Amino acid sequence: MKYSFFIVKLISLLMIGSAIFFTINVINMKNKFSTAPSTSVIQSGVTGKIIKVIDGDELVFKDESGTTTVRILGIKSFDTSVNDPQTESIAGFNLLYLKNKLKNKEVSLVFDKYKRDKLKRLLSYVHLEKEDIGQELIKQGLAPAYTKYPFSREASYIKQEEEAKKKGVGLWGSPKLVNRVNKLKQIWQKNRK
Repeated sequence: MKYSFFIVKLISLLMIGSAIFFTINVINMKNKFSTAPSTSVIQSGVTGKIIKVIDGDELVFKDESGTTTVRILGIKSFDTSVNDPQTESIAGFNLLYLKNKLKNKEVSLVFDKYKRDKLKRLLSYVHLEKEDIGQELIKQGLAPAYTKYPFSREASYIKQEEEAKKKGVGLWGSPKLVNRVNKLKQIWQKNRK
């Protein structure tokens, strides 16, 4: 009896230790990929290259003034670094899509007002030629519209999301992901700023 209690305790400690180890590694990995914001204020319409895709809504942008981390405005992607079987495939598709579409490509950053989030990421729409990447991610069902905060393209993003839902593309083809997104949207609406 004491032996099995010891085994249960040992397994519990190993699981807690593994979770802490994994969390620390994820934080270190994100810190490794993040960059210090450029010291100059970036103007809307600036062009430069995407030198790194961190995850499905976070990129590293470089122009002549330096590098900065960009958070794509108006979308919310699932994080590839979170060990969640429900979201890992859509998160992986989103990340792969952005890497194939944007890495080492020249893009424009477009925003109504220069703003950074609490992680010092520039909040911006990202355009590849005339294509709005955030809207394209929504159209492909790779990300939902992030409606916790109002943004100027919100109506068109929501319209695009409704069309993706009707077609059942990407995350909208999975009842579990639809349920997850609907719960997130309820939380966002409740906490809307």
